[in-house]
Amino acid sequence: LKFTAFSTPLGGMVLVAGESGVCSVQFVEQAGVSRLLKAEYPNAEFTRDDARLARWARQVRDLVAGEKVSHDIPLDIRGTVFQQKVWQQLQKIPSGETRTYSEVAGAMGRNSAVRAVATACASNSLAVVVPCHRVIHKDGSPSGYRWGAPRKQRLLMREQRRIRETQRGRATTKTN
Repeated sequence: LKFTAFSTPLGGMVLVAGESGVCSVQFVEQAGVSRLLKAEYPNAEFTRDDARLARWARQVRDLVAGEKVSHDIPLDIRGTVFQQKVWQQLQKIPSGETRTYSEVAGAMGRNSAVRAVATACASNSLAVVVPCHRVIHKDGSPSGYRWGAPRKQRLLMREQRRIRETQRGRATTKTN
């Protein structure tokens, strides 16, 4: 596997890719990269490849900064069939919007699977790229984010700010 570590406005991150695409994007500070890689992939051999992974890392950095609303990163998503369905559903949530765990379950036709949806979100190892940060508690709180609720809140705020700025830009263009 190849990896790169890089900084974002919300902290350090590591991106891991194999032959089929990116399999992990996680918030982790530089000192914890080696420990995280060994824990996530105990039998893998790693090569740091900042140059080859730079374009994908830049896209992730832009997503975190709220400067980009989508990506074209090829993903190698590994998980159970149910987890993969949840993660596919999360990718349909537009930037700047949120859904509750029950809304995600309902969209999948599995209304009673709210806890399973929450567990799948917690198991997501593709931070920001598979936007589990867009799933919130039914009371509107940003609880339950693998990398911390404060970071989740900041990601949502950045996305919403980007959407507002884009809408303001369109409104200004229309009036000119």
